[in-house]
Amino acid sequence: MATILIVDDERDCRRPLATLLKHEGYEIHEAANGLEGMEALNRQDYDLVLLDLVMPIVNGVHMLQAIRNQPKWKNLPVFLVTAQHDSQMLTNARAIGIQEYIFKGDTPFMKLLELVKRHLKESFTPRRRGRKPKIRPVVEQPGAQQKPVRSFYSPAPGMYQSSPSRCPDRQPTRQKKWSQFQLESQRRED
Repeated sequence: MATILIVDDERDCRRPLATLLKHEGYEIHEAANGLEGMEALNRQDYDLVLLDLVMPIVNGVHMLQAIRNQPKWKNLPVFLVTAQHDSQMLTNARAIGIQEYIFKGDTPFMKLLELVKRHLKESFTPRRRGRKPKIRPVVEQPGAQQKPVRSFYSPAPGMYQSSPSRCPDRQPTRQKKWSQFQLESQRRED
């Protein structure tokens, strides 16, 4: 699997992202600032870098410039993952060469995973997480093939079927009221 470097000064932002990507099978390394990130890049080759914008010592834009100035990292995919909505820094980062700009908290993990897999040239099939649907049989119908239906909520058989025994006078009452309404409105017009 691919090796990903996460460079972020906030441990609370690095940890969940690292945990989720490890769960997907990626080898994850972390750095607390741009200087540690550059040292990590010098020690090992990475397939992708997730980089925060605002960090102490060396910020994300300066680290990105250093990455792009090295010929061996010229084509290394770099995602800017930040909570900072600074249009000037975004413009600078795009000019230097980021692949994606992702806002922390605004981007769902499945979207981030899709972007990671796309840039690593891996196939992406979204996995459904959470409660699994129950298999319920279909009510028998003559001449139809019986297939189980997957649904979370299946109504009780006959629950939504109208039957004459349930509301015997419902339809005639509506028609009667409607015709009375029409007659009254005609009388008022005359």
